[in-house]
Formats: sequence, structure tokens, C-alpha cells
Amino acid sequence: MTTVESISPQTSGFNLADSAPLDKLVGKDAFLRLLVTQLRYQDPLSPLNNEAFVAQLAQFSSLEQLQNLNKSLSDYLDSSSLTAQLFTNTMAATFIGKDVKAAWNRVHLSEGSVELEFELSDNAADVVVEIFDADKNLVRSLHRSSVPSGENRVEWDGKDQQGNRVASGEYTFSVSATDVRGETVDSREIIQGKVTGVSYSEGNAFLMVGNNTIPLSEVMEVRDE
Repeated sequence: MTTVESISPQTSGFNLADSAPLDKLVGKDAFLRLLVTQLRYQDPLSPLNNEAFVAQLAQFSSLEQLQNLNKSLSDYLDSSSLTAQLFTNTMAATFIGKDVKAAWNRVHLSEGSVELEFELSDNAADVVVEIFDADKNLVRSLHRSSVPSGENRVEWDGKDQQGNRVASGEYTFSVSATDVRGETVDSREIIQGKVTGVSYSEGNAFLMVGNNTIPLSEVMEVRDE
């Protein structure tokens, strides 16, 4: 009589109770087929004991429950994210006509000069405002002395360090400040103005303030007209 090799957990090359996550190895359907095959070809002289069989059924049940829970949680998170996004986009429209202050370090230069706004956490003895082009090349450095804490602004005439007029377009700026002891004063680049419209891109809302399009997430304050 031909003897069929046992495929029990004790003698097979795999272990259904292996510590690796089961959903990484087999799905629940494959798990069930594997269990049925094991029962079909088990060694009659050394059958699978009841405890091992019950343990494997429990593993199958746990795997199915975890997969169902994971799908339910994923569906819930997708639904919640979509609902929050729709609420945010709808709320953005209520900002039209209101004045806002946002963390923003970009400025659009067209003709004439532009104002660069920032705020300081304390009085500063020296403030340096550096302006960069789209390729992050330094275009101009503006220095100011004895600048008070709070909101401030400097005017940029649209010229580079050599006094030449630069091309119209988008520029960024950064602010650094120190006090009379030479210690750093916290600073933040900002923009203030009236919201004239709202645009949407890839599901996100953006506020139109002057020539700037600002993510709604950067808004710090909203004021009535």
C-alpha cells in the first residue's frame, strides 16, 4: 500500500501558526483550501489532533474577521476624508469679501513696487529680507534697523542688487531678525488682503488674494470687511 506523506503542521514545510501575518501569505479562500487539503491527505497513522484542528479553524476565522475589519475601516476613512474635504471646500467660499492673514512667502511682481509683509515675536535691532527668483537665486537683500515687534512690511522696488529692474513674475522672500544682543528673533512671512475669489485644484481649496493664490490651510486669521 502506498503511504501518503503527512502534511500536518508538525511535519510539513510550512506552519499555519507561523508568526508572519497570514494576510501576507495567503488569503482566506486559499487558507481554507489549504486546510481541506491537509485533512484529505493527513497520515491515517498520525491524524491531526483536535486541538491543532480547532486552532487552525480559529486562525481562519481571525483572518477573515481582520480582513473584513480592514475593509470596513478603509471604507470609513475614505468616506470621512471625502466628507471633510467637501465641507472645507464649501466653507472656503464664505471667505470671499473678507480680509485674511496667512503664512505666505511669495509675491507677484508686475509693475512698480510690491510690499513684503512679515511679523516679529519681539523688537529687532536688525532685519534682513532676502528675495529669490523662481530658480532660488538671490535677487535682492533689504536691510532694516530698529523694527518693532508685530506686523511689519518693507517695500521692494522690483530691482536687483545692482539696481537693475528684474522681470515680472513670481518671487519668494525670507526674513531673519536679531535683537540688540545679536540673538535671533522669531519671524514669519505673511500676506494680508481681501479674498476676491476661490479656486479648486486636485480637491483642495485656494483663496485668491491680490495676485496670489493661497492654500486655505495657510490662513491664520479671518476678519470682516
